Amino acid sequence: MARYVRSSSKGLAELTRSSEPTVQFIHESVRDYLLKEDGLLRHWPELGDDFQCFSHDRLKCLCQDYLNTESAFWGTFFEDALPRPMSDEASHTSLVLTTRLPLLEYASRNMLYHANKAARKVPQQDFLRNLAIRPLLLINNIILAVKDKAVSYPYQPDTTLLYMLAEKNLANLIRLICPMGMDFDFPGDGRHNPFIVAFDHACWGAIHALLRLDSSQRAQTIMKSLEQARAVKRLPWGEGNFTMIAWAAGNGQEHFVRHLIDHGAGIDPNALPAASFAGHEDIVQLLLNLGTDINAHGEPFGTAVYAAAQQHHERVLRLLLDNGVVIDGSSADQGSALQAAVLPAVSKGLANLDLLLERGANVNVQGGNFGNALQEASYWGSEVVVQMLLDRGANVDAEGGEYGSAIQAAHCKGHDGVVKLLLEAGATDKRNEIGPPTVSELSCMIRYEGH
Repeated sequence: MARYVRSSSKGLAELTRSSEPTVQFIHESVRDYLLKEDGLLRHWPELGDDFQCFSHDRLKCLCQDYLNTESAFWGTFFEDALPRPMSDEASHTSLVLTTRLPLLEYASRNMLYHANKAARKVPQQDFLRNLAIRPLLLINNIILAVKDKAVSYPYQPDTTLLYMLAEKNLANLIRLICPMGMDFDFPGDGRHNPFIVAFDHACWGAIHALLRLDSSQRAQTIMKSLEQARAVKRLPWGEGNFTMIAWAAGNGQEHFVRHLIDHGAGIDPNALPAASFAGHEDIVQLLLNLGTDINAHGEPFGTAVYAAAQQHHERVLRLLLDNGVVIDGSSADQGSALQAAVLPAVSKGLANLDLLLERGANVNVQGGNFGNALQEASYWGSEVVVQMLLDRGANVDAEGGEYGSAIQAAHCKGHDGVVKLLLEAGATDKRNEIGPPTVSELSCMIRYEGH
């Protein structure tokens, strides 16, 4: 077969080396023979500069024709209710369909994708108006559920076209829906809501397209769906629960944040810390302009200044400081912004640590796992950061934190250079004192010997 493919394609195609080989163009064949030096336009000059859109439209039509032509076969499998997911019957049905119709999965999953790409130049209104949504739902249900070993089917019987477009982030087609007079109402169940599924999959193109369908009546529909979406939403880089506005702020979606606020969404305490954690300066400025509490404490990022210092976002940190943020606000579990800036100072540079100190950060503020900034710097073994903190007045014998003191943390991690530096600054080495070891010393001994 491999030899046949190569010879019949004149060397332009080959079989992949995967467990289930498929035919693919050889590397650069498409570019060299079809795109380079206007290869396609030599054969089809009528395509002009829009040949990619016309190509996608042609692929859409081929997918549609394939589904329509083979409907007499695959339609017999869906005359009754679908078999139970993960059952032998479901697996058998999927196997028969994909064996008899090897392009069925591609056609059902990519027809809308090609239509969306084509929509930039080729009208798709008639295609959308005449599209039968139910066959797509059924085919995708049986194939995807078996392939992904899902315990339930991804689409419900009342799933709308708008839901599928939002889930697949097909913004160009979404923009065509309402001008065509198609149904914009969102089902009451949040699981079927196109706005929420786009939000869950971070399909920002689809979200923006939905937001633009905002006549006064539709705006109310959108806000209703946003209320549904206030139930638990997770940031991909956090463990807290978030409203939609906090997630939008953390993902840098300024347009989305503005739209939510314009339509009455409240600003929850997580929004500013989330934007600060991700380094979205424009959104931080927007939220500050709207009067959000600059010192609000959210979960899991703490305060905005803590989040910006922790992630080494100097521009955001400077913006917060310029707007009067409380520098030394801390919590027992997270500590202060100065402590948050220690590890980035060790690995990325001293700029933020120096900025906080210049703006008046208390070098001896207590809190967090390490108790104070000096103990954390000693733990990480940075002589430069330790010296900077000592020069700014750090208490060399300050107690607290997991290791008891800065010198104990340095001993525990084997940072002899830091130990020497602390001793020169007058630190008391309690390891030389007679008496039973403290709990922190015992813990350190166990940790050190374990290494």
